[in-house]
Amino acid sequence: MVESTLYPLKFEPVLIEMVWGGTLLRQKYGRCVESDKIGESWDISCHQKGESIVANGALRGISLKCILEKYPQEILGASFGGSYEFPLLIKLIHAKDALSVQVHPTDLYAQSHEGEPFGKTEMWYILEAGDDAELIYGLTKGTDKATFCECLEQNKLDECLNRLKVKAGDAIYIPAGLVHAIGKDILLCEIQQSSDLTYRVFDWNRTGIDCNPRKLHIEKALDVINFNTTHPVSPTPGLSFEEPGCVRTFFVGCKYFAIEKIDIRAGVKENTDGERFHTLTVIRGLGEIIFKAGSINFKTGDSLLVPAALGEYEIRGECCVLKAYVPKGVKETISFLLGKGFTIQQIMDSVAGLD
Repeated sequence: MVESTLYPLKFEPVLIEMVWGGTLLRQKYGRCVESDKIGESWDISCHQKGESIVANGALRGISLKCILEKYPQEILGASFGGSYEFPLLIKLIHAKDALSVQVHPTDLYAQSHEGEPFGKTEMWYILEAGDDAELIYGLTKGTDKATFCECLEQNKLDECLNRLKVKAGDAIYIPAGLVHAIGKDILLCEIQQSSDLTYRVFDWNRTGIDCNPRKLHIEKALDVINFNTTHPVSPTPGLSFEEPGCVRTFFVGCKYFAIEKIDIRAGVKENTDGERFHTLTVIRGLGEIIFKAGSINFKTGDSLLVPAALGEYEIRGECCVLKAYVPKGVKETISFLLGKGFTIQQIMDSVAGLD
C-alpha cells in the first residue's frame, strides 16, 4: 500500500431505530435522520448488519470491509498475524427509555452456537445522564441459576437485578456473561467486540417498532449468564496520570480492547508503529489529527480509525477523546502502568478486564 494513501478515516454513521431510542443523536451530533426513535449510531463497524462507508478523503465511498480485504495488515497491524477480522465496533447510544434486560455470549459460545467469530464484551462511557439515571449492572449477591429462573417465572426478576446510579464521566465494563441493561435518559459511547449477539431476558412487556412483541432468548441467556461472577458495585475508576499536553486515564485493559481517555490541553503525540490500529472517539471539543501526509479536522461526536501503518501522528486541540486499540494481552497494560509508578494493587483495583 502506498504510504500516501493512508490517513485517519471517518465514516458515514449507520443509524438504527430502536423502540427505546430518541432524538438526541440528531440534536447533539447532527445525525441526519427524520426518525424520532434512533437508538444507535454505529460509527466504526465492519459488521455485516451495518458496514461503515468512508466519508472523507481519497477512499470516500468505499466500505471498511473492502479496504480491509485489500490492505489487511496495513489497517489492522502486524500484531494481528493472519487474522483479518475487524475486531471492534464503536457506537453512540441514546436510551430515551430503558433497554431490555440482556446478556451477551463469550467467543466460544458465539462460535459453537451461532457460527460467528466474536462474542460480545463491551465498555460504556457515560456522556450524559438524567438526574435519576441508573443501569442494571449484574445480579444481586447470592443469586444463583435456580433463584433467577424462579423469579423470572413469577415475574419478580427485579428482585435479582443489581442497580447502579450513573452520571456523566462514568466508565462501565460489561464482560460477556454479565446481565445488564442501559436505563432511560442516558447517552453513552459503547466500545465493544464486533458482534450483535444479544440475548434478551426481559423487555418490560413492550412491543417493538413493528408493534409486535420483541423476541426473548431465555434459553440461550441461561446458557451464558455467569452466575459465579462477583457482582459489580461501582463504575470502573481508572488510573490517571499527567503527560506532556494531556491527562491520560486507563479504564480497560482486557484481551479484546484497551480503552484510554485522553484529556488534551494543546496536543499529544501518538504512534501506531505499524503494530495496531487506533480508534478515536471525540467526546468533547474539536481539533485536528496531524500526520506525515496532512491533517484531518474533527469535532465532538466524530469517530476516526487510524490505520496501523500511519505511524506517528499528533492529536492537536483542546478536546477529550476515547482511544481504543487491541493490546498484546493484559500483561501489556499492567506492565505499562507499573512503569508509570502504580502498584499492582492499584492497577487491579482501578482498571477493568485484567483478571
